[in-house]
Amino acid sequence: MKNQKYAIFALFVAILIDALGWGVAFPVLAPVILHNSAHMFSSTVSLASKNMLYEIALSIYCIFMFLMSPVLGSLSDKYGRKSILIVSMLGNCIGFFISALSIPMHSYTVLLIGRSVAGATAGSIPIAQAGIIDISSKEQTASRLGLVVLGNVVGFAVGPVIGGFFMDQSIFGSWTNFQTPFFVSAAMGLFGALILFFYKETFQGNKTIKIHALTSFQNIYNAFSKKITLQYCMLLLCFLFGWGIYFSTMPVLLTERLGWTGSSIGYFIAYLGTVFALMILFVLPKITTKFQLKNIISFALIMLFVATILFASIYNSITPWFIIILTVAVPLIYVSTVTILSSQVSEDKQGEIMGVTGSIFALTWGVGPIIGAYFLRHGLYATYALAGCAFLLAFAISLLHKKKDI
Repeated sequence: MKNQKYAIFALFVAILIDALGWGVAFPVLAPVILHNSAHMFSSTVSLASKNMLYEIALSIYCIFMFLMSPVLGSLSDKYGRKSILIVSMLGNCIGFFISALSIPMHSYTVLLIGRSVAGATAGSIPIAQAGIIDISSKEQTASRLGLVVLGNVVGFAVGPVIGGFFMDQSIFGSWTNFQTPFFVSAAMGLFGALILFFYKETFQGNKTIKIHALTSFQNIYNAFSKKITLQYCMLLLCFLFGWGIYFSTMPVLLTERLGWTGSSIGYFIAYLGTVFALMILFVLPKITTKFQLKNIISFALIMLFVATILFASIYNSITPWFIIILTVAVPLIYVSTVTILSSQVSEDKQGEIMGVTGSIFALTWGVGPIIGAYFLRHGLYATYALAGCAFLLAFAISLLHKKKDI
């Protein structure tokens, strides 16, 4: 029992540090690239070009996460969770250290290399999910996977705040600069590796598993071609695509319709994170033990669809309440879907299927906001209608699977 508690703690810390590391570095990219504060470009580079370079710096992290998550998942199936998690943490450390070097070197190329290395080794979430599944009974899996989501949410919400804090010269004086948040992220990766050093292996591995250059694509193909996993992979793809569009566009809606300032939006996102955490800690365990996961997914998706459409139509202070409804539904859908996917594969394939979920997450959150930004040209309603359609399609997929079960 004591070993299980430390294992859950270590896996939670790994996810938290992974998310924090990404979030801490996030505030650096806008001034460094858009304002050219690190002098990476000549004065002749246009604003449109810098906007494109900024998007590339953001998306390259997700691209490499998409490509490498299935490989890291399969490696954890072959060699065990502990060693690959430590490699992921150290890879993050190295990636952010390289990114820090790009500032004094005034090199956008070095920055991209650092972002690529950090993204390629950002596999702690799918591997940690597999690690939690290793030590959890069927009844415990959903509630414990909620901790994975909690660590990711907390890191995502708090990371940018920490990054901004460590760049604040009014607090730290002249010794802090654009390198500092990258160094903080690198230090977090090193700390995560140290925590995992004392983590007792939860899965000894299967050395017969073969890994090759096309393992990522093969794992993704297997997940989407096998009937046993196809429906819920498609459901997760549609759901996360809609959620990525919705969340990335939310600040635009709050600014344009309610006149909120950046600080107000930041506080509200922190409030949403608190609601998210309370939902995962106290509500999720009870709901997932009392109701079938498939029913939870269907109900939460239709609630998400209705709230999204209403959210896009309301122009007054009721709007934030619909955001809270959306926030409540999200962990229910994600955790229930991942739990079902886990139950569809054997013990020595948990890393593989969790790696695929990591790729789906990276793809949807890398591509979704870009597509959402394009639809914004046609107005906010068009963007949220797109997100709503993605939720509705996911809901339809859940019903089709339910009919098949009956």
